[in-house]
Amino acid sequence: MKRAFKSVPILAMISLFSLSCASTKTTLTWVWQNENYQGGLLDDIMVVGVSDNFERRKLFEDIMVEEFEDRDVKAVSSATVIPEEEELTRERILVEVEKLGLDAILITYLLWVKEEDKFVPPATSEYPATFDIYSYATGIYSTYGGSYSEEATIKLDTHVYEAESQMMIWSAKSRTILKGDDKRVSKLADTLASAVIKDLRKKKLIE
Repeated sequence: MKRAFKSVPILAMISLFSLSCASTKTTLTWVWQNENYQGGLLDDIMVVGVSDNFERRKLFEDIMVEEFEDRDVKAVSSATVIPEEEELTRERILVEVEKLGLDAILITYLLWVKEEDKFVPPATSEYPATFDIYSYATGIYSTYGGSYSEEATIKLDTHVYEAESQMMIWSAKSRTILKGDDKRVSKLADTLASAVIKDLRKKKLIE
């Protein structure tokens, strides 16, 4: 499947979190791997967290990067090379990826959040076969928040693209359960990174 590239800015992930989380678990509920990929191990990855809040985006990406580098995989946060005042677009990301000589792009965005009876429905969009950025959400994700219930379920999509061909080579849906009143993006990023890295290793995409 081949689709024309679009230049669409990232709009929103979510303003989810306040403090640290007492009990967090992330599970990959669905995983796909492109069997046509023949590029070998990924050594250098650009990490992109989809969010309209720069501080949360940077925190999420920094933790993901740290987890990758703890496992000897070089990773770069998009926030370190594309500052808050610049629009985060497909073209801007690809420029930095080429400049840094990276071989892959990992992008994570929100599918939905369920908290007691509150529900943010999933966006509907066909997955891009080649690297692209879509606005999966509207400002509702920016304003969602405030007080929290005893448990919240967060569903995310994470895609990995080969930088040179911009082909999607791995994709997963994840479910994270946050328990207690204290929830923080750092805990989500930490447990998501562990689950993603474990499967990427299993699929022999990273060392």
